[in-house]
Amino acid sequence: MTLLDILYGLIFQPQATMRELARTKPLLAASLVFVAVYLANMLLQQASRSITETGLGLLPASLAGLLGAVGAAVSVAIWFIVAGLFSLLAEIIYGYGNGKGVLTCLGFAAFPGIFGPALYYASILVNLEPLGMVFYVISILWVIGLQVLALREALTLTTTQAILVYLLPVVMLLGILVLLLVMGGLALSSLPLP
Repeated sequence: MTLLDILYGLIFQPQATMRELARTKPLLAASLVFVAVYLANMLLQQASRSITETGLGLLPASLAGLLGAVGAAVSVAIWFIVAGLFSLLAEIIYGYGNGKGVLTCLGFAAFPGIFGPALYYASILVNLEPLGMVFYVISILWVIGLQVLALREALTLTTTQAILVYLLPVVMLLGILVLLLVMGGLALSSLPLP
């Protein structure tokens, strides 16, 4: 499967494409797509900011390059951590993990994320910014759907199981946050009043 076949398949035949990616695990191509999508999104967001004149405006080239490199490195690190976490959770809960397959599929699942910023930028150019926001949200939901599909195909789970593995880290973090807030509230309430 060539890179163009994979990208075409992600748009028009995502289930079969994810299944094939989970089987063949072309991690180098997934890494290239993941980093390219990140850098393209960064440039598109910078261009959008320069047109709308909100935020920081256009950054100097040296600073934009540095931020791009650091941001890409952090994004790749988070991608690896999340893929490992998903694979570990699936192995603990369902008895099967596939770290390289999950990493590969999640890398390619980021591909539709390029459409949101691109269409948002185009909508700013034609003065239809609210429509651009709709495109942005649709691309985010598309990426989330592909990520769940990536988990399903890479870990041979049902859709419900894949959604559970996908949402479990968020639920765990929210639980820890609530626990910390309750503990902080209890600690503050036990302090003597002046």
